[in-house]
Amino acid sequence: MGFTRKLHRLLPLRSRSIEPDAVIDLGQYVRFPGGYRPHNPSIVRYGQNLLVCVRGVAYEAHEKFGFYRNPDGLPSLNRLFLMDNDMRFVGRPAVADDRLDGLEDLKLFGGLGRIWAVGGLPIGDPKNFSGCVITLVEFNPDLTDCRLIQVQSPLGFRFEKNWAPFVADDALHFIYSCQPLVVLRYDPESRSVSFVGPQQRDPSTLAFLEGGSSGGFTTASGTVFLTHRRVVRLPSRRRVYLCRVRCLSRDFTSFRGGQFFSIRQPGKHIQFANGMLLDDDRVLITYGETDSAARLACFSTERFRRLAFPRA
Repeated sequence: MGFTRKLHRLLPLRSRSIEPDAVIDLGQYVRFPGGYRPHNPSIVRYGQNLLVCVRGVAYEAHEKFGFYRNPDGLPSLNRLFLMDNDMRFVGRPAVADDRLDGLEDLKLFGGLGRIWAVGGLPIGDPKNFSGCVITLVEFNPDLTDCRLIQVQSPLGFRFEKNWAPFVADDALHFIYSCQPLVVLRYDPESRSVSFVGPQQRDPSTLAFLEGGSSGGFTTASGTVFLTHRRVVRLPSRRRVYLCRVRCLSRDFTSFRGGQFFSIRQPGKHIQFANGMLLDDDRVLITYGETDSAARLACFSTERFRRLAFPRA
């Protein structure tokens, strides 16, 4: 399956570029130790404000061929801050910075009366980790502290990441696989997940070509997510991450997808979207750029729906 997945990444995908109405540098609001760079931000509404998480990375990346080195074994760091509706810096929550150290690609989301996040925690040698376990973060309502809960793989895989969280029927769920569609339900008592709907999928059918980039948002037509897919351009072998909006039906049986797109022309910069927020009149997408910048792109809701949402 790994070889087949690599071949699929070489296939050309039709996509469009969408120009934002505005782009904000989120890295200006955080501070990391020397050698770290801002990356992979996410966003969620918190009352009248916006809560943002920016990841700090210190690994070495080869932009063209896509390999990473972390010779010093430095962990990912995460910094939280608040912005108002005009996206001006407000302050920082009381939760200690080091509570989220080590977690990668944290996706903030809201539900069940509080703020959550989900990300991956590398396991094994910090300089060359061999696995990754999903970690659920449950914040106190006042953001003074949080609880970290490791969630084991439903199929016993050693490497798990990019689960897309959402709330349905007063319970946490995750999109585990986009194609074929596999949905998980989280049990807070056992801290485990179970498959929703049809029986467990054959692991050999799960290509994981497309992964979650945001939590789900309930709309009239279903639950909407932002996903991403990595492709490799030939003959340059340059990596490109493309985004896509998907809509999960209320009965969890279909997962319609819109057209793939990039934010602006990707050019030489690698974009990795890691969060989305749907407001009444705007759509906010947070993304990392070339492992060295954290951005927020703002779109008018009407135009973004027309260009990116799945067609009926």
